[in-house]
Amino acid sequence: MNYKSQLHHFPLSAASRLIRLQLAEYQYDFTLINHFPWKRDENFLAINPSGSLPVFQFNNDIYYIWVESN
Repeated sequence: MNYKSQLHHFPLSAASRLIRLQLAEYQYDFTLINHFPWKRDENFLAINPSGSLPVFQFNNDIYYIWVESN
């Protein structure tokens, strides 16, 4: 079975970087999709209406990712 994984991210975001590092550490195959917070992409807003990043998409499942800082 062929699975499709995508990480919607902003390249300079610390939260996006953390997720990229975790996926790379486990050698997980995924596609990076760059988004810029100041550009309101309607296709991305259909996936995540809040427009927050990063978002991990696995087939039709969507995971909103956030990182807490202490």
